[in-house]
Amino acid sequence: MKGEGINEGNANQIYLIPTPISDNFFKPPIEIFKKFKTLYVENLRTARRFISSLGLKVSDYEFIEIPKKPNKSFLEELVFPSAILSEAGAPGVADPGNLIVRVAHQKGATVIPIIGPSSIILALMASGLDGQNFHFHGYLPINNLSGELKKLEKFPYTHLFIETPYRNQKTFETCLKALSPTTLLLVASDITGSNEFIRTKSIQEWRKENLLLPKLPCIFGFLKN
Repeated sequence: MKGEGINEGNANQIYLIPTPISDNFFKPPIEIFKKFKTLYVENLRTARRFISSLGLKVSDYEFIEIPKKPNKSFLEELVFPSAILSEAGAPGVADPGNLIVRVAHQKGATVIPIIGPSSIILALMASGLDGQNFHFHGYLPINNLSGELKKLEKFPYTHLFIETPYRNQKTFETCLKALSPTTLLLVASDITGSNEFIRTKSIQEWRKENLLLPKLPCIFGFLKN
């Protein structure tokens, strides 16, 4: 059977379109935007700005903002063909859109992911930690971060998590206090950006340094060694 290419297939399609995760501009293939007129987005203002930056006419598209908790009626009224545009990175990966994709599958639509940046995958690739067995936790509870780190450290696989940029330094310092000296800790900040910083060291090695983290998007990872 011949597979459907990007320029083939019926109108019952939904495209998953990544966007930049830093100041390093990422540009998805422009021809994709000829396939639909409806865009599901996290933020109307930034989505329109991104479309304009691609040299496309904002007025050519209908922008539908994705609710934080999409209800049944919203999901039942999905339009095809359409696209989900990430706010930063890849739709559905630490980013809204997964429920829309799930319903698209239920409706028999063709879901077409477009290659683009994902800070989670890029951090894991560059970490040297176990990429065969890992878990992304999103945000860890800040009211008991130390206890949560100690609990997760018992599980023998790579743990990845994110934090609000203004808490980067506090989170790093908590990792140094809570984790075992031989545990490997990844710090990945501003991935693909002009201030990109990616380092993996043992806790005991990190404790010898005086690292000050900027208030930029950051991913932390650790693996008991």
